[in-house]
Parts: sequence; structure tokens; C-alpha cells
Amino acid sequence: MPDHTAIEAAQFSVICPRCGASVATNVGDPRTTLQCPACKNGIDMNTDEVKHARQSAAAKASIQSHQDTGG
Repeated sequence: MPDHTAIEAAQFSVICPRCGASVATNVGDPRTTLQCPACKNGIDMNTDEVKHARQSAAAKASIQSHQDTGG
């Protein structure tokens, strides 16, 4: 059985559309906007690119969790 805590904690990065900085977040982060630490721009967490990055990070964490439990 997958470790849901590990999946929610899985990190991924989003790119600030204003300055190009990489901003780390995790799968379980419920915020709809992140503030870029470099330029203070609000980063929309509901774009297709961010949704894809979140899903990819969750899938990788799920696979890793399954492997870690001997699956």
C-alpha cells in the first residue's frame, strides 16, 4: 500500500514566469498561488504545466513508495 504521507511530501519545482527562478513546493501543498522568492511574483498553481509536474511527482513518489514496501 502506498505511503500517502510520502506522496504528499514529494517535492517538485515550478518556474516563475516573470524571472525564470525555480521554486520548490510539494504535492500536498494546497496553495493556489506561490510567491516567487526572487521577484515576489505570484505563480499560478492551477496551470496545466504545474498540474502535470504535480502529477508526475506524485506518480514517482507512489512508485518509490511501492518499491520501498517490497512491492
